[in-house]
This record gives sequence, C-alpha cells and structure tokens, in this order.
Amino acid sequence: MLCVICDDLAQERAGLINLLNRFGENHCVKVQTVQFDCAEALLEAYENVKNADIIFMDIYMAEMNGMTAAKQIYAKGYEGSIVFCTTSADFAVESYSVDADGYLVKPYDINAFDHVMQRIKHRWERDIKTISFLSDRLNIEVRLDDILYIETHKKGCTVCTRFKNAETTKTIGEFSQELSGEENFYKLSRSFIINFRHLKNYDDDNIYMNCGYVLPMPVRTRQAVKSDITNWRWRQMEEQ
Repeated sequence: MLCVICDDLAQERAGLINLLNRFGENHCVKVQTVQFDCAEALLEAYENVKNADIIFMDIYMAEMNGMTAAKQIYAKGYEGSIVFCTTSADFAVESYSVDADGYLVKPYDINAFDHVMQRIKHRWERDIKTISFLSDRLNIEVRLDDILYIETHKKGCTVCTRFKNAETTKTIGEFSQELSGEENFYKLSRSFIINFRHLKNYDDDNIYMNCGYVLPMPVRTRQAVKSDITNWRWRQMEEQ
C-alpha cells in the first residue's frame, strides 16, 4: 500500500508513519510512504505518485492549503483515497464535498485512524481483485471493480466493463460461481449479473447502469430485486 503524506511539519509526518507502520504490522500489509512538506511540491511531483493508494493531506499549510490541493489532485484524475489531517474540524463538511475518504483531527486518535484505514483497506483489497476469461483465444484479466455487468448469450457471455466489452465462451453459471463471495455482484436473472457499484437507478421496468446501459427489470422477482438493492445500499452506508 503506497501512502503519500503531505504536511509541513516533520514531526507530524513522522507520527503518521508510525501509525501506518503499526497498522501494516497488525494487518499484514506492507506500507510504503512518500513525504512532501508542502502542497506545491506534491502537485509538481504528481505524475510520480498518481498511483498512490492514499494521500494524507494536511489542511493548514503555509502556502496552498490542503483542501485546494485535493481539488486539483482529483481534477488530474486521481482515483485513490484522500484523508485530510488537521487541528480543527472546520473543514469537515467541505471534505465530503470533494469526496474525501477520511477526516482526522490532530492529535490522532488511534481508534479513529484504524477505522479510516480499515475502510480504505477494504476498498484497496477490492480494487486489486480480478477475474479472468478467454476472449478471441486470448486470456483477459479484468478488475472486478471495472465490470458493469455480465450478459449471457448462446455461445457464452458478454462482459461489459467501464472501458470496452469482451465476448467469452465462459458461461454465466461459471461467472456466478466465481463471483458468489463478492457482495457487489448480483445475479439479476438467468441472463444478467450486475455490479451494484455501477447501478445508477431503477424503476418497475428497468435497471439503469452507469455509462448509459439499461437492463430489463425481471418481472417475477421485481420486489425481491428492489429489496436486495435497498439492503445493499444500507450496508454501504453503514460502512462509511
């Protein structure tokens, strides 16, 4: 797990490194850290750290503050987690407006730190999971989080992802068995497996997925599907 720490105080950076090392030892995760003493330096070196899993961003710094820097980082396409670190809760509400994954008030509470890290670790482990299948005689490996849905057809399945679709002779039964332990994946009907994380909305007739895809709502199990979607969304809220 690659962690970037941006804080203008050396002792604060050292304190976070100690907490991260402790967390890594307790959870069998190898943690690598990169440090910056100002937001400007981080932004200048962004291409070198854009694949970081977490950026710990101090808010109150001498020049550019951490909130402004975070907005610029997300604008560059950063897909990892940002955790704000500060001596005040003044920016707590604004931190959610930029989709931050945590807000830690100094001095750090170990339980609060572990709670934030557990949630990010869960996402990190999910993000690196993949599934493989043959397509045009090539072995394709796709991140689970990139799959929108899987649709059956006579010769196998179409795997629809955020980037492109792929045809495979692998059956929907085989996909269903491999994905049985993944709570985000749901067998909508005999024809579709959907990734709840990419579900945008639904009504009595259709399931609306991200990227504009519309799938048919199964008539016979409509109420059960709606209930399962609602329960999944509640579980996601409880994990926040």
